[in-house]
Amino acid sequence: MNSRVPPGGCRPQQQLITFLSVSIRCVTTPPPTTLHSICTVTGHSVIDFSSHLDFVKDLCEYLLLKIESLSVKASFLERRTDVSFLDSVWLTVNTVNMNLEQGGRVVVNGALMDLSSSPLMVGDGVTVSKDHHGVTVVVQDLQITVFFDGYTAHILVEGSTGSSLEGLCKDSSSEARLPGCSSSSCVPLHNYTDDMICPNNTKSCDYLKEPPFTSCDIDRQPYLEACTDLLSRYPAVDGLKCQFLTAYAKACSL
Repeated sequence: MNSRVPPGGCRPQQQLITFLSVSIRCVTTPPPTTLHSICTVTGHSVIDFSSHLDFVKDLCEYLLLKIESLSVKASFLERRTDVSFLDSVWLTVNTVNMNLEQGGRVVVNGALMDLSSSPLMVGDGVTVSKDHHGVTVVVQDLQITVFFDGYTAHILVEGSTGSSLEGLCKDSSSEARLPGCSSSSCVPLHNYTDDMICPNNTKSCDYLKEPPFTSCDIDRQPYLEACTDLLSRYPAVDGLKCQFLTAYAKACSL
């Protein structure tokens, strides 16, 4: 069998193919996938890395993202009406367990943290900081940022990854419900019908079609649809008219 391997060996971007311990040829390997992808969870809406929108319809706990040593999970709570709302986010990175709770509370391995805008190292390559906008966790080795402000969670994956992703942020329509949830919590809260729609509540969503939001490259359509869906099913209270505008603006800034 003739070898087509150059005398100097394969180039750095190539892989050596062998057969029965005999070097056969060099094959160019594709570069790792470079990402700058954002997943947004707000209210009961999940906009995944591919900008696909789906909804959480119960009060179960869900896996948002799993990649290598990192897992990000979320719990949902009912507010006022039969609608699920994001309530808390928790992360596990190697030996670090971190809960991001309401009111800007951050608990790391059981200890309540006193945080500032200066990143605090809480584990190997894991930092957390807090300002008036919310809490930011950075997993440096994986180039992943998690932001939570009590209403909305953003997960930014950037750089390159050779690992597969799992969870709702990979596919918002996937079955990512965590085991151990009580059967009563996992029953859909309500089967919505068209006669429950209140279009007059959704006018604020149209601001996403106007400047300054139109200057952002992130697809606005799933945010617009998520805003319209929730505000058509919920009273015009609790600051929800601004929640989706703020969520989109934050996604654009990451």
